[in-house]
Amino acid sequence: MFIYPAKVLFALHSTTFRCRHVYKGSKRVCMKQLAYILVAVVMLSACATPKPYYETKEGKRKQKYYNDIQYGRNAHPKMKF
Repeated sequence: MFIYPAKVLFALHSTTFRCRHVYKGSKRVCMKQLAYILVAVVMLSACATPKPYYETKEGKRKQKYYNDIQYGRNAHPKMKF
């Protein structure tokens, strides 16, 4: 089922957006505003994700410890975690 974008914009218009439907190209302006807001939300949500464990301080220490054991740099390294 396809929802016409103008109906969605009209529903959003009454709550959050200040789109003016006076001019002929105003739907295009509203779609641009919606697109910019959507891009901003996607970018901000991508930045808000937690770090992977291997990039944290403790994860780097553990990775160094296990690499020392596995690749023979040090047979008995100190555990620093």
